[in-house]
Amino acid sequence: MKAPGLPKKGFQAQRLDVSRDFFSSFMKSAREKAGLTVEMAAILAGIEQEQWLEVEAGEHFDPDLMKLMMPVIGITDADLAGIR
Repeated sequence: MKAPGLPKKGFQAQRLDVSRDFFSSFMKSAREKAGLTVEMAAILAGIEQEQWLEVEAGEHFDPDLMKLMMPVIGITDADLAGIR
């Protein structure tokens, strides 16, 4: 049983939530900057629209999926390395 006032999630889980939220916002912003709808971006990446939406919502992270999505919206591995 946790003491009152303590977070329900541990620090690491909270940190992952923040990272996931930041990354999903970054992906959505890059898509919008590229002038693409979710539908068009998904078609260009060769994935389902639902998959794209799950990534932007922070509900799904798959490195293989990211490799398909990133070139469509102009994100490189170097760009990701620079995010801190």
